[in-house]
Amino acid sequence: FLDFRLKVSDAVSCSDASEQGGGVTVSRALTKEGSEFVARQLAGVSNIATGRWALVESFAGIASTRVALHLMGVRPALHMASEVLETAINVTTHNWPDRIQLGAIDDVDRDAFRQHAHKAPTLELMLHTAGSPCPGLCAWNPFRLRGFCEQRTQHAQSEELFLHVRRITLELEAAFEWVTVHELEENVCTMTNEQRDVL
Repeated sequence: FLDFRLKVSDAVSCSDASEQGGGVTVSRALTKEGSEFVARQLAGVSNIATGRWALVESFAGIASTRVALHLMGVRPALHMASEVLETAINVTTHNWPDRIQLGAIDDVDRDAFRQHAHKAPTLELMLHTAGSPCPGLCAWNPFRLRGFCEQRTQHAQSEELFLHVRRITLELEAAFEWVTVHELEENVCTMTNEQRDVL
């Protein structure tokens, strides 16, 4: 199993899988030339479609989609997120003060989106991403493994939550009729085949 409390090494290593280990290299930092190369590669991506696209994150957690886009230098004209975990909300509020917190997923509807439409009048594209409501779906879930929660109850609750993902996409299409909405769902590889088939 994975222990997410363990520290991650900041040394990037690469190996040719040699049994003698002769092909292992370790990188400790980018050289000046390497930094310039990365900057050149990202220059074409940075600020692409500025003002024309928005991001909506369901079960947003710490806004990992926004983090990934930020690393590429891409910024949405509008960023809305649904999350209920206070610590996650605090992280996203600190990192992305422009993010609009929508609250619990069951309370989010087209009216919640419409009241923010005027903030990005030139939108053409909306990306709706959804993390998985993990309890009951992830095999590594420590509560399920330790028997703290009844498995079927967790599965039913997670399935019910996950059904909101499609509903939110439909609400977005109704609220932003002139915008193309794309949905991106995270799948958890450790969920059971039965759960995967339901979702």
